[in-house]
Amino acid sequence: MPALVSTATGQWAVNGWRLIEAAKVGPGGADLSQGNFDASKWYAATVPGTVLTTLVDRGVYPDPAVGLNNLSIPRRWRGRITGIAPSSTRPPRPPGGRCG
Repeated sequence: MPALVSTATGQWAVNGWRLIEAAKVGPGGADLSQGNFDASKWYAATVPGTVLTTLVDRGVYPDPAVGLNNLSIPRRWRGRITGIAPSSTRPPRPPGGRCG
């Protein structure tokens, strides 16, 4: 699927989420944010879901709801999206235009 799909006026479906263990990322943020960054060896993420959902779906870890499986799951994962971003990455302003 394309990374960004318009589903209605002003609404988008974002596809292409991938993740990898932080220690295996390698380059810095500037490299990661480039459109030509190769994340093909990263895990295709389950969306909607969590990092753990993805890792269980991909067979990296067993289902944490069974027995003591939860004890074998480290907490060192990070995620990123690949593909095209909308023209504005600024979050919408709250009513009245005030932040915070």
